[in-house]
Amino acid sequence: MKLVENKYSIKTIKPKQSVCTIVEEPVVEPEKKPRSAALIKAQKRYYEKNKQKITKQQTKYNETYSKLSYKCECGDMVSNSAKYAHIKSDRHIRRVKNINNGLPAGTTPGEEYIDCPCSGHYIYKARHQHFRTQKHVKYMEEMKMEEEKRKEELQEAQRKLTPEYTQAKLRAQLRRMLLGEGMDTATIETNPNVNSSEIKEI
Repeated sequence: MKLVENKYSIKTIKPKQSVCTIVEEPVVEPEKKPRSAALIKAQKRYYEKNKQKITKQQTKYNETYSKLSYKCECGDMVSNSAKYAHIKSDRHIRRVKNINNGLPAGTTPGEEYIDCPCSGHYIYKARHQHFRTQKHVKYMEEMKMEEEKRKEELQEAQRKLTPEYTQAKLRAQLRRMLLGEGMDTATIETNPNVNSSEIKEI
């Protein structure tokens, strides 16, 4: 038996999926009201009246607070009095960088392994020993020879672009052509400015 839809059949309507955008309202910070002149005078009078008591309490708090210590993220134990200076120190920055790179926190720049262009490896603090090895010396000599060869090739290429080289090349070509035909080459010596049109005429 086959069911046929008619006007009385019930159809399920799927609602369209709508994306709701959440708009964050800007956080409005409360305005800080300035202290009134009367309040400033009252605080000043209170401090002058209880200066000795306030100083004693503050000194006692500072002595207790400065002796407290905590473990920094870089692994050092630092007192609270030196906390701010330690966070800005090169030691703290270096140790945190080592931890982020997966190295021991106490690794110093002198203990880092460096890849040399000569396909060798060395520790930074022992770099001078590596520079004296036969492998590195041989590599540096080869690099020096390649650099000199590159300079010579560049000078030769620049020399070939000069007009003197072009004229000499044309004279030599013309001399070979004249000698091949059994002609006198004295005209080449008397007329040094030879161009390609003269060669084509011959």
